Amino acid sequence: MAVKSANIKGHLTWEWSQKDNHIRSVSRLVIIHEEAEDGNAMPDLSVPVQAVSKAVQNLVKVGRETIHNSDDLILKQDMPGSLQRVEKASKLLEEACAIFKIDPFSQPAREKLIEGARGILGGTSSLLLCFDESEVRKIIKHCKKFLEYLTVTEVIDSMNDLVQFVKDVTPCLTRVTRDVDLRQKELTHTKHRDILIKSLDSVKTLAPILICSMKIYIQLLTETKITSEAIENRNYLGSRMTDEIVEIIRVLQLTTSDDDDWAGDDLTCLRKALGAILAKMQAAHDFLENSSDLVGGMGEKSLRHILDLALKISDYCHPHQRALIRKQVGDLRALIDALCELRAQNKGTSPQAQSMARSIGIQLKQLVQTIENAIRDLERDGLQVPKQTLKGRLEQAMRFLSNPGIYDKNLGLQAIKSIIDEARRIASSCPPYAANELRRAAAEVEQLVKQLEDFINRGLGSSPQAFALAKTLGQKLIGLKNLIDKALVDRVVNDFLDIHSPLKQFTDAVLAPLGTPNRENNFADKSNKLQDFSNNAVRTARDVSSGSAPNKRVAENLMNSAANVESLCPQLVNAGRIRLNHPENKNADEHFNNLRKQYADSLQKMRNLVDEAIDTNDFIQALEDAIRKHTGLCENAIAGQDPQKMVDNTSAIARLANRVLNVAKQEADNSEDPAFIDRLNRNLNNLQNAIPPPRPRPPTNTETSIPMIPRPPPPQETDDEDERFPSPAPNQPIMMAAHGLHQEVKQWSSKDNEIIAAAKRMALLMARLSQLVRGEGGTKKDLIDCAKAIAEASKHIANLAKEQAKLCTDKRMRTEDPIQKRVRETYFKMHTNQTVDFVNEKFEKWTKFNTTKLNIMDALVKLNDIVDESDPDVDMPNIVHAFQTAEKIRQDFPDLDWFHLTGLIHDLGKLMIFYGEEQWSVVGDTFPVGCDWASSVVYREESFLKNPDSSNDKYNTKLGIYKENCGLDKVKMSWGHDEYLYRVLKNHPNCTLPEEGLYMIRFHSFYPWHTGNEYLYLTNEKDDKMLQWVKLFNKYDLYTKSHDEPDIEKLMPYYQSLIDKYIPGEISW
Repeated sequence: MAVKSANIKGHLTWEWSQKDNHIRSVSRLVIIHEEAEDGNAMPDLSVPVQAVSKAVQNLVKVGRETIHNSDDLILKQDMPGSLQRVEKASKLLEEACAIFKIDPFSQPAREKLIEGARGILGGTSSLLLCFDESEVRKIIKHCKKFLEYLTVTEVIDSMNDLVQFVKDVTPCLTRVTRDVDLRQKELTHTKHRDILIKSLDSVKTLAPILICSMKIYIQLLTETKITSEAIENRNYLGSRMTDEIVEIIRVLQLTTSDDDDWAGDDLTCLRKALGAILAKMQAAHDFLENSSDLVGGMGEKSLRHILDLALKISDYCHPHQRALIRKQVGDLRALIDALCELRAQNKGTSPQAQSMARSIGIQLKQLVQTIENAIRDLERDGLQVPKQTLKGRLEQAMRFLSNPGIYDKNLGLQAIKSIIDEARRIASSCPPYAANELRRAAAEVEQLVKQLEDFINRGLGSSPQAFALAKTLGQKLIGLKNLIDKALVDRVVNDFLDIHSPLKQFTDAVLAPLGTPNRENNFADKSNKLQDFSNNAVRTARDVSSGSAPNKRVAENLMNSAANVESLCPQLVNAGRIRLNHPENKNADEHFNNLRKQYADSLQKMRNLVDEAIDTNDFIQALEDAIRKHTGLCENAIAGQDPQKMVDNTSAIARLANRVLNVAKQEADNSEDPAFIDRLNRNLNNLQNAIPPPRPRPPTNTETSIPMIPRPPPPQETDDEDERFPSPAPNQPIMMAAHGLHQEVKQWSSKDNEIIAAAKRMALLMARLSQLVRGEGGTKKDLIDCAKAIAEASKHIANLAKEQAKLCTDKRMRTEDPIQKRVRETYFKMHTNQTVDFVNEKFEKWTKFNTTKLNIMDALVKLNDIVDESDPDVDMPNIVHAFQTAEKIRQDFPDLDWFHLTGLIHDLGKLMIFYGEEQWSVVGDTFPVGCDWASSVVYREESFLKNPDSSNDKYNTKLGIYKENCGLDKVKMSWGHDEYLYRVLKNHPNCTLPEEGLYMIRFHSFYPWHTGNEYLYLTNEKDDKMLQWVKLFNKYDLYTKSHDEPDIEKLMPYYQSLIDKYIPGEISW
């Protein structure tokens, strides 16, 4: 189960934190033994053996307490053996030690020593593994409990039941999401972690949508309205969530890093499919045994899903087993259809139905047995079947053709024939000219294959004639593969040209108000077009997956994405029909929007994966050919004076050009060749400038038929305009927006408030724009002038808002501010690279103090050129902040002159920036390295994910390499300006700053300690006393930052006197 050693909780936590000490002691014994192999006498081993024995005693004691307190029967069964193994190994070490005291050269003692060392290492790992497996079983238990809740969703038919269901399921879902999230953070195998994250995110997304669909069903049921679409939506969402939880359970149970690795072989896919079948068997048998179980429910869907998976598995199997599985699936499908028909007629309790259910149960078990046998045979034979991707099959075929006389269990011939079948299948979805070319090439290859097969059957596979034929066949096969690739690229160009319009048109049809002419027919038409578009896109994506995917990761992701789009589309149509029939129902509206967003996101993801799968050069060439084609059609439309065709073709050209832009930008992002990127970007800019902007939508007949309203007076910059603001009609969207804005801002006076005044002017300009676009007076010049005025007003409001945002103390209000973006990037770089090794390297480099020599005032002047990229509060030079801090301290503590100086110089360590250090290794909040990071460290959850120390068991525990309450002077802090200046001042012989000042300098950026109250388990009494001074200083460091700059020239003489008193002379940096 991809065990990570640090995942030990409860009573074993402390002992596991000591594991490194145990291992070091045992390893030392092994080294001593190896040294003694040279003939040397063994030294006295009493001290290391006693240390190991004591640790083992503690470990065994805690292990037995764990067994006693646990209700996990498997843990109770497995852990005692590990404990006995460790105890026995410890006794062997003690016996060896005793013998060596008598005979330092004893060979039996040496054997006991090495056997004991091995036993302790293996037993300790086994012990920890037992506990970790127990933790996983707890998570799976909660997952299965949640699955039980999901089976109830189909029988809830009242709002009270739904409320109770939500109350019951919420704690369980919360527990599952929390435990799985913690687990994925502990895994070392990236593939497993990614699967858990993906499935967990899906569960979190689907849960509220499922509740919403259940609510809609209950509402429609209560109102005795049609519920078929709501039922299908609810069941689909429940099934999706079930699949994700089953996948989570499967991944949690994986025991090696290869169990789910596509890069191995296709047996992984078969084991995964078999696991899914076994997971659904209980629900299938429950359906068969319960004659009143609903048709179309989870039980029946589990049955049918088992059959679908069995068919997929059969594609990999040997021919005779493939035929048997498909026959069994066919028989079962016929029986299931008949049983469902009887139950739909309320005849589920009849003898015929019950007999049929028993027969299905028996045959289902036989099918599973057949599948297990087939997979076992494939494991034995090495899965000698054609690869699933076209590239893989071509490689198998070419390998066979290089020596057709060698028997390969017909693998090569099967691969060639599957390529022929693939070509014909793809030809069925291509335009006539491409289809004919594919069929012709496939026929040529097929004829050559038959001739080669005849040679092989006559024992002439190694003859010169066979080799010549194989060479010709190889060339034809490569030509067929190229034709398949071209056909797929052309289909991608056509089927994914415009993925937004079908969904937009369908959405418009769904949201059409009651009373709109032809409303129902328009919905049916647009839903059919959406379904057709979706089917074509999905079919093309699947063909690309098997035909052009560069690797199995892309192929798998593309197949999963296609399946997701395929299953979502009918559910979106159902949700759309519910919204169409019940436009007043807010739940229906929310449910439709949720599914629409999911469908749009899934469709975009599928297109991105398709673009990744196909060859970029071929794709851009196909786009160019399509642009030329539409250009010709556009010219014909102009010559024929057909405006609609001209518009359609120019729009297609623009969309094709945008596709070129997207693909080319991806290539630029993926390249590290500056010359290539520059050349590509220049061409991209030329293409971008050549693409015309989209045409504005012409006014609809409804909009142009509205009677004219009286023209309002010109806008004025006063507060008495409210009574003259025109009232909008319902079908005047611009006027309604203008009126809404005006109603909002009129609550405040515009006097001395630039934003309110600008907003009121904006509202009046929008009202004027509404009249102009509806033709109510004015000229085109007036329309253009009004649009320009609105643009200028918008820009003015945006600038005013940015100025206000800078004054806002709530950082969440400024997340998109460029300063915030800069801060985030700096911290992510810092937290990725600040490791124990990095700190040691920087400490060694900078504590040589051989970089330069500067006095304090000269160093301060250099701060004038530094703007701290980690500071979210200001973007001014550091020297300004230094004098702001010092002056505020001087104002409040006039007698503590050393405190004034400390405030002035506290950031001088940032001088490292002038000598080659990047800002992320100089500025920002500090934290200890060599132990786990506290929760209050800024961006804690995201920014450390790529830090190498996060996967190092030596560093990623609470204490890590430190002892409890060891004191901050023994802790390695992340490298930065605080630590550097502290070391510089400690090295300067004439520095007389008191220790309180040095503490402020060294730890003023250690926010998790002095502000977050964390890492207290590392501090000692001295640190606790100094904390009050650091907190006091923090108030001035943090809250004196402003854009009001002090008169630095005037203040310099006073602070020079303090420098001469406490830190005189030149300093070695």
